[in-house]
Amino acid sequence: MLIKANNVVFSGFNVTGGNAGIGLDNVQGCEIENNSMFENDYGIGLISSSGNNIKNNLANSNHYCGIGLWTSSGNIIANNTIKNNGDNGIYLDSSNNNSISNNNASNNYWHGISLVSSSNNSFTGNIASNNNQSGIYIDESNNNKISDNDVSNNVNYHGIELSSSNNNEIRNNIANSNHYQGIGLWTSSGNIIHLQMNLIYTNRNLALRSPMFRSSSSVAQLTLLCPRKTSDPAHQQGTHDNHRRQHR
Repeated sequence: MLIKANNVVFSGFNVTGGNAGIGLDNVQGCEIENNSMFENDYGIGLISSSGNNIKNNLANSNHYCGIGLWTSSGNIIANNTIKNNGDNGIYLDSSNNNSISNNNASNNYWHGISLVSSSNNSFTGNIASNNNQSGIYIDESNNNKISDNDVSNNVNYHGIELSSSNNNEIRNNIANSNHYQGIGLWTSSGNIIHLQMNLIYTNRNLALRSPMFRSSSSVAQLTLLCPRKTSDPAHQQGTHDNHRRQHR
């Protein structure tokens, strides 16, 4: 279903077998609520669209991402269930000033929530657990707020990961039992991590990793609650660039 008109209300449908279950192309003011999208290429996709509400939808078992935003701003993505998708659960590319709240983006093949070149977004109250890679992955994205999320039990990487991302704020998150770091930063600066306000424990490596020669982020009230280990095979030379692969 491709929507190319403003102020459309689309509610109560089951959509399967398409390119995008629901696609919004250069539109504003649409309400996409209470729909089910499964076994499409993409569950819900927004391209160059702003001021839309995407709420209370199911976007499960799609071939790529469950909900994707490309060059889209000022949208509200709330109370959706995004599980078992073949790539990222929620994906933002070059998309700014969006509110992502109270979604369940779990059990996806890649990251639960992924940002690339996207700034000034807020991520609040989401569950991004049991994903194959990281719970929340932030790449070349600045000035985002990450708060009150549960990013636990992610299988191969981290709870929250920042790469080449600056001036983000991370607070009041739960990042437990991830394969490597609870929170990891690489080539990132000016970030504020309120670690005493985050619950970070029983991760395989450090609670937080931010190599000093590669990152100069501010860490407020730092408390480490897991054993320190020296090895981190996930970030040996040559592997991190492969980890940054993103499907479009």
